[in-house]
Amino acid sequence: MKPKIGVTIDSFNPELNKRGADYSAYYWYAMRSHIINAVVKFGGIPVLLSHHIEIVDNYADMLDGLVISGGGLDVPPEYYGEQPHKNFRPNIIRSTFEKAIAEQFITNKKPLLGICGGMQLLVALYDGKLYQSLNEENCFDEHDQKPPYDNASHTVDYKLDTKLWSLIGKPRGSVGVNTVHKQGVKDAGRLVINAISTNDNLIEGIEDPNHPFCIGVQWHPEFLCSEYDAQIFRQLIKHAQR
Repeated sequence: MKPKIGVTIDSFNPELNKRGADYSAYYWYAMRSHIINAVVKFGGIPVLLSHHIEIVDNYADMLDGLVISGGGLDVPPEYYGEQPHKNFRPNIIRSTFEKAIAEQFITNKKPLLGICGGMQLLVALYDGKLYQSLNEENCFDEHDQKPPYDNASHTVDYKLDTKLWSLIGKPRGSVGVNTVHKQGVKDAGRLVINAISTNDNLIEGIEDPNHPFCIGVQWHPEFLCSEYDAQIFRQLIKHAQR
């Protein structure tokens, strides 16, 4: 049986903001196809998740794995004990749903992968802290590349003896990744750091050492910039099959 992999998606609510109204004046869901394609390519069945909090328990029971995707929103700062900066990009309905379903997958020890903003959400759930805006708060290198995103724009170093390092083939040396994010991880909290940016040491990957597969990466492996990106999805599907 192919495992069912839930994928969180972006949304537009015309009552909350005007971003996306040029596509439709009505509430919509959308996402790029790359995560969906990667799930199918490596043997899973993607299930796109609406943000209805009243059925989050049904989703959590039905699914074998979960991808918390990125998007044009910021993790609510109250999740990690701060007030929002002036450029805060909210999508409270989506964030509330993603927090609820992620907590269930963490508790139930089901495999989940956080990508970009999804990794940042996991950090907040494990008592970590975020940079609300990399450009405003620090002197890190550029982490917001322009398209195409299937080209690596900087490198990361995987931490030896971490779960991610072991799962994807024990890479040695710097590995190229893409980078498209406004926020970043300041403190990983109760999570283990499994990857850092080569040039500026920004945290690029995290994992829960007590969970079979709870991993987050700051880049977008769904663009398959390297064989290691492909391995992330292979391992997610493999663990979901169990």
